[in-house]
Amino acid sequence: DGRPLADAQVLFVPANGRPSSATTDSNGSFTMVYSEHADGVVPGTCRVMISTGKAGKENEDGTSVPAIPETVPMEYNVDTSLTFDVKPGTSNVADFKLTGNGQVAAAPSGEDSAPDSGRGGKSRESGE
Repeated sequence: DGRPLADAQVLFVPANGRPSSATTDSNGSFTMVYSEHADGVVPGTCRVMISTGKAGKENEDGTSVPAIPETVPMEYNVDTSLTFDVKPGTSNVADFKLTGNGQVAAAPSGEDSAPDSGRGGKSRESGE
């Protein structure tokens, strides 16, 4: 809706290989992470999922962290229509223009819903 989307989980899922993930900053920008030691995404066309919802959980010290409801419509996460073609050997920049229209999925139950990690080029996103 023309504004940066902060604290959103971004997941790039390649056709072959493991996914990459990131969390957007206050400007809606992000750098994809493949593993603990490598940034990027597996080259090729990836399905892209963007989500703000997080399940409630309990911290290591036993304090409860409440669930955060999803604000991004399902067409950008559960039923994503987003894709991005990651080109090898280049600095890839992805800019997704999301709208707040559409049905929103219920917050997941159980553990935090942060996406898994993944590898390849770097990507950035600026907002809902």
